[in-house]
Amino acid sequence: MSKKSSYRKYAVTTIAAAAAVSAVAPVASAAETKDFTDVKPDHEHYDAIMAMAERGIVTGLNDGTGRFNPEGPLFRAQAAVMFARALELRTPSNVKEVLSVYTDVNENSEYADEIAAVTAAGIFGQFGKDSKGNKIKGKFNPWKNINREQMASVLVRAYDLEKLDTDENVKINLKNVSPTHQGSVQTLANLGITVATDNFKPLNNVTRGQFSSFLKRTIDKYEAPSEGVAIESVKAINAKTLEVTFDSGIDADKAKLEVVKSTIKQNISKTTWAEDNKSVRLELTTKLTKGEYVVNVTGVSEKPLTGSVQVEDERVDSIEILSDIAVVNRNANPTSATVAYQVKNQYGEDVTKTTNLTTNSPSVTPNPSTGVVTIDLGDDNKYKVGDKVPITLVHADSAKSATKTLTLSAESAVSEVGIKGIYNKDGKKLNEDTKTSDEFYLLVDVKDQYGNAITDAEKASKGLIKSETNPTVIKTAGAGNAVELSSLTIDGKKQLGLKLSGVQKAGESKVTLISTTSGKNDSYNIVVAETTRADVVNLSPPAIAVANEDILVPVSVIDKEGKVITDTKILNNPEKGVKATFNNDPLQFVEGEDSNIYIKIPSNINTTDGTFPLVAQSSTYKVATSIIRVDKKAVPTTIRGLKKPLTLKAQRPATINYTDVVVEDQYGRSMKDADVKAYLATGKGIVVKANDSASNVVTIPASPNNIITDSKGVTVTALNKNGSQTIQLVLAELKADGVTEIAASTADAQVRVTDGTNYEGYEIAPIGKVQAADVQDARNKKFTVNGLLDGGKVALDDNDYTATISGGRKADGVEPPKVSNGEITVNKENLNTDKGGKPIDTEFTLRVTINATGKVLEEKFIVSADDKKVEDFFFTTSETSTDSDDYDAAKAITTAIADGGTYTIATPIVKGDGHSNLNFATVDQYGNKAIQGDVAETVTISPEKTADVSITDNGTKNAKAELKEGVAETKLTVNVKVGNATKELKVTLTAKPMPPVTP
Repeated sequence: MSKKSSYRKYAVTTIAAAAAVSAVAPVASAAETKDFTDVKPDHEHYDAIMAMAERGIVTGLNDGTGRFNPEGPLFRAQAAVMFARALELRTPSNVKEVLSVYTDVNENSEYADEIAAVTAAGIFGQFGKDSKGNKIKGKFNPWKNINREQMASVLVRAYDLEKLDTDENVKINLKNVSPTHQGSVQTLANLGITVATDNFKPLNNVTRGQFSSFLKRTIDKYEAPSEGVAIESVKAINAKTLEVTFDSGIDADKAKLEVVKSTIKQNISKTTWAEDNKSVRLELTTKLTKGEYVVNVTGVSEKPLTGSVQVEDERVDSIEILSDIAVVNRNANPTSATVAYQVKNQYGEDVTKTTNLTTNSPSVTPNPSTGVVTIDLGDDNKYKVGDKVPITLVHADSAKSATKTLTLSAESAVSEVGIKGIYNKDGKKLNEDTKTSDEFYLLVDVKDQYGNAITDAEKASKGLIKSETNPTVIKTAGAGNAVELSSLTIDGKKQLGLKLSGVQKAGESKVTLISTTSGKNDSYNIVVAETTRADVVNLSPPAIAVANEDILVPVSVIDKEGKVITDTKILNNPEKGVKATFNNDPLQFVEGEDSNIYIKIPSNINTTDGTFPLVAQSSTYKVATSIIRVDKKAVPTTIRGLKKPLTLKAQRPATINYTDVVVEDQYGRSMKDADVKAYLATGKGIVVKANDSASNVVTIPASPNNIITDSKGVTVTALNKNGSQTIQLVLAELKADGVTEIAASTADAQVRVTDGTNYEGYEIAPIGKVQAADVQDARNKKFTVNGLLDGGKVALDDNDYTATISGGRKADGVEPPKVSNGEITVNKENLNTDKGGKPIDTEFTLRVTINATGKVLEEKFIVSADDKKVEDFFFTTSETSTDSDDYDAAKAITTAIADGGTYTIATPIVKGDGHSNLNFATVDQYGNKAIQGDVAETVTISPEKTADVSITDNGTKNAKAELKEGVAETKLTVNVKVGNATKELKVTLTAKPMPPVTP
């Protein structure tokens, strides 16, 4: 086998196989590929764009302009099309079924075929499965921009780049990369596909030109031949196993193996390496069939290793009648006799159960499932023990046969018994928490006096008795010493099993099975293991502990076997986990964003600075204690500037609010808007003033109108000239006798003014998904065109540009969509329809031409006729509001305390010394934000201890939990569904009386 392998073979056999049989996509030749009018040879992505165009992977815009729009955003739908072309993916035959994993795409959607192809290939749509094994649905967001970190992950999935990663990590700054994408970005860096190691800019949107370059680098890298270790041979050693031999030993830990046939990836159930690592056996989940099997090995050399073998269909190679005697059913006047037989394939494997044979006589019947031939002797007393009977077994397809003359022998009885071990179909281990639905068996072999296996459960049971040393630990089927065997089918073979039941506790019980005719016996010691139990707790100091904030205390918990416990369900279990308290308040274990385990001290019990004890006691009563020093509540201390550059158009105003200012606390942390607002509400403000009066380009109002408070901002107005000015932002105390500035908090900020003639560029702000204007009174959709200067953005006036809109349904009597005064009007009748005439999500294009420069911008967006539905939400105690600023400032909560002994989702929760209503901060599919009252659709309450509470109407909006008499407190996990989102709230329910709700 050659040591060379090409990218094309690797891509088609390895990647496209996951979706469907590969197909040939139309590819334009270099001669046929036309230059794009907006991509010149000196463009940074010119080579990549032209290379991808020559392959037919990318095309220009379909507006007749001949443009490629390299600076335009790459939408997820466009990425799907490019991957489908690059990998030559065929459209699945079941597009509707494949797309059912999405809530916003169906078989009638634009690019449905391509989206289905990449979904079937596992590139998109991997939302996982729920606890019942059902696929979790999600959104594809076809017209949402794809950013750089998302691009990294889909590239890794599309080209299976993890298999090619050398695991020698290149140093790259992953600080701003989301945890779910860090591995993919690291892989791109390791493989040299990105060199932006100092600042990957993970959240920046990918342009069409940039993506062309990323895709070309990926393809170019793997089209080069590979050198190094090679696959020497691939051969089939049995009906399900391939053996791969290498020309030298390789690192088995790094090797990533796959088997492909006809571009379809085969499932490997077991991998067995030779001691010298020069060969590996790959057992597949299904039998080998005629054709070529390709083995790909990655991770051990720079390029993938490939080997193949031609395999024939399994065939019968031999038939053997296993005895010279046939055992009669009764000694006197026998009417039937039996003898075992075996069929083997070309690999020497037993294929009796899957092979049908014919015989020399209608009175001779082979049974493949048992491997036994039954000879009908008739009921005319013609035969007796000692007579001879000839039989012939034939397999016509292979022309194999076996003939033997048998001697009739006395009937069989249980003579030998053997216990092979414990079996569970799911491979689970027997422990004290084993459920009755998890069936466990002792596997039993029973033979007669002739050495033949007895597979009839009833016959075998009658010939055995049992003894059990400790039925208080576990019992076996059968009353008293009787044995009640079951017939099982395991890996296609019939076996006998003795069912285990009634697990009471951890411990051991020896079961002995005894033959009633020979006295021969066998024993097996059944061990019911303890489940994982916390034994040793190690506490570490928290990174920071501040009053009125959640504190995460690093913790390591070791079980009785010396293993670290990372399952929070076990850690929070009152019998098997750890009981942790902070200043006598109970605590929970949580998994942090870094995937480490912490004890969480929630903000609602961490209200005072000082030193307090944290005590953790394991299930084995070992105690760990840590004194937590809680620092003072965080307060604004320093201003660092504005969150975004402030750029104004000449003679235009802009209002600076507290949400625009970067405020740090005394610990050097940027504060959340909600916390800054709360601080300002206590008689504090932020003073805005000029720092450089010599270069004034804006006017700032006089005091008190130059003070930002929790309820108003400061409006600055640009003068009629270009330039920059430094302004100052200062924290201040607002007193009756005047304003006292906190000088140490001062920060400078630059304000840039332009007359509109020196913009560095332009953009259309993302529009997002839009609801048709005449549905639910949605009305027109506003859009913004910005001029870009020094990192700032200036909203252009309507007369600075000319806007048009295209797309959707065109028909007589249907008024086309309109754009006017910075607003888009698309009605329900403008949408495309399905075959039944129902409006479907439709793509429209907003085209903007800048009047001053002729620059053309385009923004695609989707319009839908669907009613608004909540897509996401969080719990909050902030007041109800339809203002998006209030939504952004709202503080999320995940834990709550309810008193009064009764809890529903409408029950006010404890807040400080009073109470507050629990509200819902929601956002729908169109981006509309609001804080609403009780909008729960279903509420499911799960108590920590079922004996503590009575629950009624569970799973409905009116679910209610009530403490039982004498119970002072319990913990509840409350799952709430609103629209398409479900969130969890941890509630502590106490019996304390409920005071009035705090307004």
